Amino acid sequence: IVQNMPEWAHDEEAHVKERMLGNKSKLTWIKRPNCSQCIGGYSCALRHMDTNVYDSFGFINSTMRGPILPVWFNQVNTHWSSVYTNRLQQDVALVGSSINYNVSRNPHVQSMLMFMDKRALQINKDKGCFLEDNKIVPKSELIRRHEIMYSSNVMDAGLNIDCLFTAFAK
Repeated sequence: IVQNMPEWAHDEEAHVKERMLGNKSKLTWIKRPNCSQCIGGYSCALRHMDTNVYDSFGFINSTMRGPILPVWFNQVNTHWSSVYTNRLQQDVALVGSSINYNVSRNPHVQSMLMFMDKRALQINKDKGCFLEDNKIVPKSELIRRHEIMYSSNVMDAGLNIDCLFTAFAK
């Protein structure tokens, strides 16, 4: 868990979450300055983990509500993340809840909730799409040079993006 701490450090919600989750053996709780929004937090998490251990990586912004699962997802004892990770196959390396076509002419998976496989992660690491620690980047640049580029880099490498939103799904 990466928590972008607000300037006021006495965040009661954070203390409650820490008490609830703080003693889990597989949990790492990172508190950092509130800079560069979710992209800064995602980048921070990747710097603090051994990415070789995992096949896929899920990123969810704390302002996101849900995940709200499709009506067809009725599988008991199946983790919600499998709806996304099951789509990471063969030519699909990046998947999210929705794809945006409006900000640019380039379709891109929106970063509020996205999953990528090792290939997409490495492609985007190699292209410098993850931020240095506590780097402050304006929102418009975060969208253009990071969120949009995650998808563009994957597609430039001959792979595809996908989403759950049926109108844009592969």
